[in-house]
Amino acid sequence: MRIGDNAERLDTSLSAKEILGWEIDELRGPRSDLVHPDDVQAAAQTMEDLSAAGGMTTVTYRVLHKSGNYVWIEAHARLVPSTESNGQPEIFCTGRDVTHRIEAERAIAESQRHLRAITDNLPAFVLHVDTNERYTFANEPTYRIMGFDSTAIIGKSIREVGCDTIYAEIKPQIDLAKRGETVSFEIERDFQGQLYYYQSTYVPEIDADGKVVGFYVMSSDISQLK
Repeated sequence: MRIGDNAERLDTSLSAKEILGWEIDELRGPRSDLVHPDDVQAAAQTMEDLSAAGGMTTVTYRVLHKSGNYVWIEAHARLVPSTESNGQPEIFCTGRDVTHRIEAERAIAESQRHLRAITDNLPAFVLHVDTNERYTFANEPTYRIMGFDSTAIIGKSIREVGCDTIYAEIKPQIDLAKRGETVSFEIERDFQGQLYYYQSTYVPEIDADGKVVGFYVMSSDISQLK
């Protein structure tokens, strides 16, 4: 789109009809009524800032399709000199439909919220380890019971979080999990002067191609059972 003063669309490519369903003539004028109510202010402010400061910007917002549903558009806009003599600067804007990407990102975020809600309320340590043996996830009981914060675990290796003695003890189980085997075992730990017993299970994470990309650690306190 080529946008002139007062947000008037001077030119619009035919692809706009393919994406939004509206005829080109129906897209002339500001047409802020096509922008989702929750996105109107942010989109308008972005264009105002661009007109004032120049340069280029990117904004993502929802636009009403002629069929009645909203389409997520990622727009890249640049302020350029007018194509007409003595005219006001114009905005050239290219937009693409990113609805599928936004929906996928939201689905992933929702899945992560569900995962966090479940694991944070389990009476067990739940962690994820990548193929470099570095922790990428830990649930809330891990931090609370062990007295760690995220900087002490996430991104750190198993050896760094523990010690050489502990690492040597569990290395055979780590190797089995990295080879794609689920393994369960019991371990003893002296924590703050008290002996604890844990039942630990390592579950391989296998991607769609059948490749092991890490493993999950689930460890429960079985001291009272012992």
